[in-house]
Amino acid sequence: MKILEKFPISDSEKIIDCLKSFADSTFRIIEYPLSRSEFHLYLKKATYPETYRKGFGRFFHEKALEHFVSLKVLTLDKQAVVMDVASSASPFPDIVRDFYGCVCYRQDLIYPKGVHQYQVGGDACALPFPNNSFTHFTSAPSWLQYQLQEFHR
Repeated sequence: MKILEKFPISDSEKIIDCLKSFADSTFRIIEYPLSRSEFHLYLKKATYPETYRKGFGRFFHEKALEHFVSLKVLTLDKQAVVMDVASSASPFPDIVRDFYGCVCYRQDLIYPKGVHQYQVGGDACALPFPNNSFTHFTSAPSWLQYQLQEFHR
């Protein structure tokens, strides 16, 4: 786990614990090759407001890379119904809609409780939707905070 060498010990231990819980579940962890040139093309195409870029400061590229990887592994199309959990002020749901023309909800505890068009307020572990309402789920990197069983639902 060389990637963890750059994290403080407490963060590394939390990440290792989380990865172990994934290993004990039905999820499979794999290495995924990325193209720097594809990422740069993504950054040119994706619309990130200047306030978002400045808000993340030196961490903006890391956040954008999380979005880029999500799009690479999700294989979205127009029929997709996506939930972005812990979305806050992220432009990612808008990027998903712009790139693919599909439905993309944004969820966060800071939003008013309930479903308001494509904004969902409340606990991500108790989403107010029937099972199998979504074809795809993303939460970069907030998945560390949620119970794995909610991903299965």
